[in-house]
Amino acid sequence: MKTLTKILVLPFLGFIISCNQILGLNDYEKEIDTESVGTIDYWVDGYCPGTQLEASDDCSGISEVGCCDEKGALLYCSDDKLYCVGCMKNTTASFCSWEITSNYYTCTTEDNGEDPSAKNPIGCFNY
Repeated sequence: MKTLTKILVLPFLGFIISCNQILGLNDYEKEIDTESVGTIDYWVDGYCPGTQLEASDDCSGISEVGCCDEKGALLYCSDDKLYCVGCMKNTTASFCSWEITSNYYTCTTEDNGEDPSAKNPIGCFNY
């Protein structure tokens, strides 16, 4: 079993180095291959980069309708890639909830709760 250490602490130098720094990756070159050592992946370490970058190459059953994780982040699948948006970090739309007019989960300005039809549960907790 491979494990990932997310932070390397070098106390004698006073540095804390992230995986991206160790791997030499910038914000646009995140390693997301779930099969590789050094993985930066939502399912491994909670990687949640927003709408521009994929969080994983594995949707694990999450659909394009999306759902909300236990931290209030929006997860959805598009083109077989998982995306994660931290709604709580968004100052204008800080709730992960059902978008009534569009019929999917997204970051919303008010807490609309879950799908009123109950066909799409709000929680991603069982994935």
